[in-house]
Amino acid sequence: MRYAIFRKKCFNDVIKKYKVDHKIDLKSWKTNPYIKIKYLYINEISAFAGLIFYKLNISPNTITLANIFFAIVATIIFVFNFESFYILGLLIFFSKNIFDNIDGFIARITNKTSRFGHKLDFFSGIIYYYGVLISLTFHSFFQSKDLNLIYALVLITLSDLFNINKTKNKQFIKNQIKKKFIYKIYNFFNYDGRTTKTDFILLIILLEKKSNDFDFSYYLIILFLIIKLSRNLYSIIK
Repeated sequence: MRYAIFRKKCFNDVIKKYKVDHKIDLKSWKTNPYIKIKYLYINEISAFAGLIFYKLNISPNTITLANIFFAIVATIIFVFNFESFYILGLLIFFSKNIFDNIDGFIARITNKTSRFGHKLDFFSGIIYYYGVLISLTFHSFFQSKDLNLIYALVLITLSDLFNINKTKNKQFIKNQIKKKFIYKIYNFFNYDGRTTKTDFILLIILLEKKSNDFDFSYYLIILFLIIKLSRNLYSIIK
């Protein structure tokens, strides 16, 4: 397949996916200019790298596993405070959607979609989600030496693991956001792994690394803790 054809199909596939799954129109500048700019970068690299994987006959699941590997590498960089590589870690997290787009697109055009592949893709998203939270926490911890940050991270993780009614909880939040202003604020500050929120966290880490001012990330983790605990506590009580 020629690059121009592969690129066009890849772009159209990603645009359709985000419009159906996330209600995001990647063609529009008005809805979210930042997302538009971000995905110009994501899609170009996805198309170029995807064609290479396609010609090498690399399976979609292998691509997803590679994506998980990179997520773990990025997290390790921050957990062990490898400061010489922190830009690499930020770049991996910033570019996480590249492989996520490629594996799904290649699976569809080669008719290699599978239930296992879908679960593996979901697992990859979870790894990135907690990878970013863990990285933010250890980034702040290595500067403040405050063990409360680690405790907060553990509580966030445990509250998710013991959230026994996630479906009802998500539906409740979705319904209430439509009704009350307070829930719109709640949703705005809740870290859910979405691109804009992830990139905001990465920007905070970058700015704090450059300025040696680490107060904001500390309070951001505490904010996430309060929101997570309140959300999951509601789910358990209900």
